[in-house]
Amino acid sequence: MKSNKILVWVVTLIYLASQIHLAYMVNSLKPSLVQLQLTFTAAGFWGIIEQWKTEGLLIYLSHFSWDLFHVLAYSAFGIVMVQQTTFFKKFSPVWYRFFLAALPVAGIMDLIENELHLYIITLPHGTATTLVPLAATCSLIKWILALGFMGTLLKQLFTNLLGFRIL
Repeated sequence: MKSNKILVWVVTLIYLASQIHLAYMVNSLKPSLVQLQLTFTAAGFWGIIEQWKTEGLLIYLSHFSWDLFHVLAYSAFGIVMVQQTTFFKKFSPVWYRFFLAALPVAGIMDLIENELHLYIITLPHGTATTLVPLAATCSLIKWILALGFMGTLLKQLFTNLLGFRIL
């Protein structure tokens, strides 16, 4: 059990450090990276790119190399939290499998969204493309899965560690 605790702590610290680093990298983007990710229209997408100017676009492009590692970090975090802690053990087998897959599936959606955005950026500026809402849909799925997972984890953490139920 001691090795499980070490694994949980190591993976958690790697995930948190990666999340903090990524947030720091893109913090100066206004409108935010999340606003771009959840933009469902080509006009809105290109409008944000215009507001970022060249400097913002370079920051955005530079985040992709780190984001690949981050996808691996948060996917591993999700798997380890479900398999190596008691937080998800009381769920039915269906929900247990759902939570086990949630962050890896979110990671796949993140990678698809990234590839779509990288391709869209290569198109002539202002191009109307249905790839923008497709990328935004992938992002929305990613955020729903990630926030749902983290909300459930925090609820279970408070329930298990503090001895009282939330909701």
